[in-house]
Amino acid sequence: CVECSQGTYVPQGSIGPCDLFACSAGSADLDNNPKTECVECQSGATYQSQSGATVCDDVTQCAAGQEEAQAPTRATDRVCRDCTLGKTFQTSANSALPCANVTTCLAGQQESKAPTTTSDRICSSCVLGSTFNKFAGYGTCESVSKCKAGFEVESPPTLSSDRTCLACAPGFYSPSGDTCTAWSPRCGSTSYESVAPSTTNDRTC
Repeated sequence: CVECSQGTYVPQGSIGPCDLFACSAGSADLDNNPKTECVECQSGATYQSQSGATVCDDVTQCAAGQEEAQAPTRATDRVCRDCTLGKTFQTSANSALPCANVTTCLAGQQESKAPTTTSDRICSSCVLGSTFNKFAGYGTCESVSKCKAGFEVESPPTLSSDRTCLACAPGFYSPSGDTCTAWSPRCGSTSYESVAPSTTNDRTC
């Protein structure tokens, strides 16, 4: 009889070619002794895809920016896939969690740091009264409009909406675009009108 090599387990009294007694995929001859039983690889930690092996290999650990696409078995390695740039991310290596969805900036915010496959998007707020962004998910904070002379503020700006303006009604004026004010009364009998009133200036007597 010929003694079989490492990577096999030959029960006492067995006959046949050594290939019949090779440790199967998912197990290994860890003590290199064909007289002892093959040992199964540790589920989730080690694997062996070949038969006749003497070691179980460490299972691949997904890196940050990846998620598990296929779980390992005793006979197959873990398969990892990258998160989708701009859509999903994973901050931790060896995480059992799937890639997380990237944060969407709300209306009234803008992106201050773009996402990567290992980090989330960071959003920052517009400045109330100075900038606004009416779009959720995209766009940047824009400067708030200023009402022109002859107009007044109809509604103040918010983080997600611009200032709206309203033209002064007849008999009113606004030189700075803030508030419309009624014209001064007509000039008296002892004075004359040197400047006629308009929507942007008062009467001058």
